[in-house]
Amino acid sequence: MGKYELSDYKAHWSISVKKTIAVHKNKLWHIISKPSNLELFHAYCKENKIVKWPGKGSVDLLTYDNGTTYKREFIEWTENNGYALFIGTENKPKSYVKWELVSINECTEIKISVAPYFMMNIPKIISFLPFKIYIEPMLKKYLRVVLNGLNDYADPKQSYKKNRFKYHPWFC
Repeated sequence: MGKYELSDYKAHWSISVKKTIAVHKNKLWHIISKPSNLELFHAYCKENKIVKWPGKGSVDLLTYDNGTTYKREFIEWTENNGYALFIGTENKPKSYVKWELVSINECTEIKISVAPYFMMNIPKIISFLPFKIYIEPMLKKYLRVVLNGLNDYADPKQSYKKNRFKYHPWFC
């Protein structure tokens, strides 16, 4: 996991992005719980290699278009509802990420929340402006692209093109 405890993440900065997707929750779960699922819809994913799958304790490697590889270690896995994981480079602090699914009639609201590891050792009063001005907007942009790609992949009415939302300075 890195040098931080889960309670450290919950006490520090985090952001969430939600999207309602016009497919049943079971179908969306089937997509996001597949092995190498990020290769299907993630605009910045070059490769999503499985180490161990599925369920709690799953591990995979996400290689971004810029060549950076992050290890994802799943610490929660609730069938048809979501999962939580730590993500980051090997032997370095990790960010905490949670994916949650909620049924809304025949649609599904998906929420991705991220508590990044960077600035965790800096007091909130000092890290407030850098987080709000730079990190939060960049993470929200990234998460919106991920959710838009998932939406386009999952919804048969959409015309899915993986690279449609392409550029992000952190991952390209």
